[in-house]
This record gives sequence, C-alpha cells and structure tokens, in this order.
Amino acid sequence: MTAAHELWCGLCHQYAYISSAALPALPFILEVLDYANDELTIEILDILRGFAVCSVYPIPVPKDFENLSNDSDCRKKLRDNFGSFERLLQASAKEIGAVPGVSEERALSIYECLHPKEPDTWEHTLRKALQQELPRFISLSSHADESISYFASEIVSQLTIEQEVPDVEIEIYVKYLGNEAEHYKAEECVRDTLAKLDCIYDGYQTWSSLSPGQFTKFSITAPKSLAQQVIESLTGAGLTAGSYVKRYDDTDVPL
Repeated sequence: MTAAHELWCGLCHQYAYISSAALPALPFILEVLDYANDELTIEILDILRGFAVCSVYPIPVPKDFENLSNDSDCRKKLRDNFGSFERLLQASAKEIGAVPGVSEERALSIYECLHPKEPDTWEHTLRKALQQELPRFISLSSHADESISYFASEIVSQLTIEQEVPDVEIEIYVKYLGNEAEHYKAEECVRDTLAKLDCIYDGYQTWSSLSPGQFTKFSITAPKSLAQQVIESLTGAGLTAGSYVKRYDDTDVPL
C-alpha cells in the first residue's frame, strides 16, 4: 500500500499530470492488478484513472453543448461575463499570479489548464495501451466492491470519450408455473426493476395462454454495467421458481 501511494504521487499526483515514467511502469502495474486484493486493487485503479484522465486530448466538449437553451440563466450569465474569460485567456502566467492569494505555482497550473498542449508521443502510446485493456476495466466496473466498480467505471468513461462502449445482450426468462396471477406479478416485477434502472427492453415475447413450464422472455440490449445491475436486482427478487437470465457471456443465471 505504501508503494502504491508513492507510485500515485510520482506518476499521476492528484490527476494533475502524468510522468513519462507512467508508460514503462504500466505493464508492471497491470501485472500486479491481476492478483491484487480488493484494497490494493482500489489503489491501482486510482493510479490508472489518473493515466486516463491526463492523457485526453483535445479536452472534450459536452455533446449537448450546442443544444443548451440560449435563454437559460446560467448560459446568459456566462455570456454576460465573456469579456472576463477572454481577458483570462490572454493573460500570462505572471499576470494570473498577480491576483491576491494565487501562488506562482498555482498561476502556472491555471495557465497550463487554459492553454493545454498536445500530448507527447509517449502519452498517445500510453492511452492506446490503456484502451487495449478496456475489457478488463469494463468487467471490473460491475465488481461487488463499490470503490472498485467506481474507479473502473471512471476509467472506462475517460477512455471511451471518443468511442462507444459496445452494448451487451441479456435475456430474462420468467417461468410460468400454472398460476396466472403469480406469473403476472413476476412479469410486473421485471418491468418495475427495468423502469427503476432506466433500462428499456427491446424485445418481449409471451403467449396468450402459456402452458406450465413455458416462459415469458424479455430481451435487453444495454451497457454491460447496466445489464449486470439488472441481473443483480432481479436475483432473489421473488420471481417464479425456474426463472433465469441468459447473460452476455451465454451463461444462465438462476433468479
């Protein structure tokens, strides 16, 4: 844990920068991640999140930026004060440092944030290497430990700013046991769970009159982390005996 903290301080301190040592260190960090316990995994993912955050270029503009209402109060205030932002962009680090309470180091940091440089070649290489590990991070984003899933999800978010994470498919099978009221209640449980998770099923199949042993099927296409949430929420939720989910890896999970 001490070593992990020292690496965090030296390689990506507070997500403010990454050291060129990050690139040769990456394979060794990933090797340790393979067998680290949960506590150490959190520390390692924190380091890798710093790598992902600091290797983004250009700084992304929110997709809905142009769709923001021109009449919104926030947007109007920003536009009314545009002159202040323009002067700040034109200011030198020395001029920023002249503001009371702003140290020379802080002024330089602000200036560099306002005028980001394009990453060096090694930073591009580092980012590409991280993106090759996306399946690993996507898998960890559904980890039972909330801290691990949080950091892994943040890494995935940073590494996929310019690309889409492929969705996965799952199928929910609700078994009919001969009791219509019980079966209807089980179907409603599935619908309510999907609604709470803002997950829409893209396929639904049932029969006007099911025979005992047949199934109602819900087909869902969603990000892997959301699909995993659906499975976890339905497990033990009181569905009829024999109900199950066919996961994205083609394994059956009893509910």
